[in-house]
Amino acid sequence: MENENVKSGSILKSYGILILVLLLIFTVLIYLISISKKSWEAGLRTCVEKVLNEKYGDEWTVGEFVEIENPISVNSACYKIKNSEGVNGRAVIIKIATYYGPASAVYISTGENVSFVGFSSLHGRIAETMLSNKKDKKILYWQDKIPQIIK
Repeated sequence: MENENVKSGSILKSYGILILVLLLIFTVLIYLISISKKSWEAGLRTCVEKVLNEKYGDEWTVGEFVEIENPISVNSACYKIKNSEGVNGRAVIIKIATYYGPASAVYISTGENVSFVGFSSLHGRIAETMLSNKKDKKILYWQDKIPQIIK
C-alpha cells in the first residue's frame, strides 16, 4: 500500500515537472512572437512603400499599421496611407498565388475604390509579364475581397 503511494507521488512529480517545462516553452514562444511582430510590420511597411514609390513616386505616405479582424490576417497586412492631396486610404499587402509561385500583391483602397498597384517581390521580365495582364482572375478576385478584409 505504501509502495503505491510512493509511485503515485513520483508520477505526479514527473507530470508537474513536465507541465512546468511546457509552460516555460510556451511563455518563451509567446514572448518571441510578440517581439518579432514589430519587425514583421516594419518589413511589410517597407515593401508597401517601395511598391507605391515605384508606381506613384512620393505621392503616398504610409502611416501606421492597422489590425485586420479577419482570419486572412496571417497572409496580409494593412496600413493607413495619405496622399499629397490629403486623401486618406488603406494599403493592403497580401500574399496571392501566381503562375510563378506566391507573391505579395499591394492594393490601395480609398473608400469603396480598390486598385491593384503591383507586386513587391517581382522585378524584371516576370514583373512586366504579370503586370501587363491586368485582367488576371487572381488579381481581380483579391481586388474584390479587399473591402471585406479591411472592414
